[in-house]
Amino acid sequence: MFNGSRKVVSVVISDPTADARIPVLVAPSDHSITVEKFSAALTSTLSGSTVNYVDLSLENGGTAGTAQTALAASIGGTAGWVANTIQSGSATAGSGRLTAAQVLVLNYAETGTVAPGFITVTVEYTDGLGAARN
Repeated sequence: MFNGSRKVVSVVISDPTADARIPVLVAPSDHSITVEKFSAALTSTLSGSTVNYVDLSLENGGTAGTAQTALAASIGGTAGWVANTIQSGSATAGSGRLTAAQVLVLNYAETGTVAPGFITVTVEYTDGLGAARN
């Protein structure tokens, strides 16, 4: 890979039905990556609600995938979500770097009763150190 080149990975997840932490990718064993931004879309509409909603966020799961270091503010939430409409987020400056073998994890947090359908998450990252590096 070329250092500094942009990469994009997309994953489609069926409704987890409850809170879940889902591994998205693992940083290569010989260098680091920097998560720059992410976006997501649901196939179902979720009306704005303070009782029933979904939050999505990215975390550095460490090399075991179990750590919970936030990389960005969550997207989704109480405002609702229109089906097949993309919501976007950016890595917090200084938080986006994953070093060798660290796992990028999607944190799916469900409040109340929701049925998001399929969730498509797209992550844009830089091979090496990018704008959101530590």
